[in-house]
Amino acid sequence: MKLYRQSWKPSAAPRAALVIQHGLKSHSGDYTAFARAMAARGFAVYAADMRGHGRSAGQRATLDDFDQLVRDLQQTVTLARREVPQPMPLFLMGHSVGGALSALYAEQHQSDLDGLVLLAPALRVDRMPVEAAATPFFGTLLPNAPLVDVPNAWFSRDPARVAQMDASDLVYQPAGPARTGVALLDALEYVWAHPQTIQIPLLALHGTADKATDPRGSVEFVERASSSDKQLVLYRGLYHDLLHEPEKTQVTGDLRNWLEKHVSP
Repeated sequence: MKLYRQSWKPSAAPRAALVIQHGLKSHSGDYTAFARAMAARGFAVYAADMRGHGRSAGQRATLDDFDQLVRDLQQTVTLARREVPQPMPLFLMGHSVGGALSALYAEQHQSDLDGLVLLAPALRVDRMPVEAAATPFFGTLLPNAPLVDVPNAWFSRDPARVAQMDASDLVYQPAGPARTGVALLDALEYVWAHPQTIQIPLLALHGTADKATDPRGSVEFVERASSSDKQLVLYRGLYHDLLHEPEKTQVTGDLRNWLEKHVSP
């Protein structure tokens, strides 16, 4: 299957690589501003549209095999590592369902990475509308039934950002079919069975007013990770899409500072 990938390179030789994994109702282009900012600081940044999302091939918004998604992500990581060889560090950053996928990837392929960043990861689904629709009944007998959607207004308090999502041809409405939710729940069973395996540097960021994903997932994942270098940042009152909130300058600064701190001078 053909996946759409893009990269943002520094003008000089890179000093680190960053792979970004988007989530549902998103695509790699949503990270252009942040990627350009990091490229200006010497990071080679790579991102791909997940199958069924953005400009990639596949049934729209259908993620029914997280093992395949891990393999897709590994292709992007391999590309980044080929162009930015060791000993330069390589970081993985994932948002929302992409954060859950990134946690899964890190648990299975930790040796590929020098650090893991989770932005509002979908690690606990107690407060996600997906839970109601993503039952074995719907996922098995009615696999194409739509999930209870996550409204675009839950992503950001910035009306311009919500309007952009509403109008975008690259954002699927609704979030996806029921079997996507079932696949996510299955993947999370593995993630929560192995958080203690994470030993690389870990940063998790979450808004306390996030209606799409539960901040308690970030809190618990950081607590249970074995990393000696781990940090949790909770932003009071922020929604789900941290890089597109009115406080995005603060969030971007926190990400930049953490990444640069973990790159040798």
